[in-house]
Amino acid sequence: VPEWDAKLKQEWMNTNNEFAIISHQPSALSDFEKPELAKVVPRNCAVDFLEVKVPHYDGRGDGKVENLKQPLLSHTWSPGFSFAKCHLEESAPYDGFTPYVAGVEAFARFARFWTRGYDVYTPTQNIVYTNYQPNPDGHGTMEWMKRWKYRLREKSLRRIRSYLELPDGEEGLKLENLGIYGLGKRRSLKQLNEFVGIDLAA
Repeated sequence: VPEWDAKLKQEWMNTNNEFAIISHQPSALSDFEKPELAKVVPRNCAVDFLEVKVPHYDGRGDGKVENLKQPLLSHTWSPGFSFAKCHLEESAPYDGFTPYVAGVEAFARFARFWTRGYDVYTPTQNIVYTNYQPNPDGHGTMEWMKRWKYRLREKSLRRIRSYLELPDGEEGLKLENLGIYGLGKRRSLKQLNEFVGIDLAA
């Protein structure tokens, strides 16, 4: 998008929130040439539980907003498009101990952000687009690690379940030792349940 950086900075400033994150599931690249869709922004609404017992958002967005005047407060975060001040990554960086959680990392990371006082907003316009088509060479990502993938993924999921206080967590993991890789202390997990409208304990 032309002048994407200035537009994105203005979206962030319009939240009037030092702890704002501008994030949503990006629109498809095929929509880029359709000006009438510039302000039709994908947005996740529902939170589901996968078979792996971890909260999950639809990867393509299950809703949309149109013609917003101001960025809209959200209860979801997308790794596909996220913009905030750098102190976000300093206070809750990517957890290198959770590989292979693409598709389920969004809620876990949102929980880490939100409990530290950060708020996610859906922007008023599409600024970033992505190509949802399969790899043109027919190969998946990191195929050379496929034999280890499921073992590493399950270990990652157990770690996530632990700090979300879900069943089947990592045995012996002390949550107080997670530090910047666990939940924050400005908001509680109970408050997160109320904000999102789910019950992690159910």
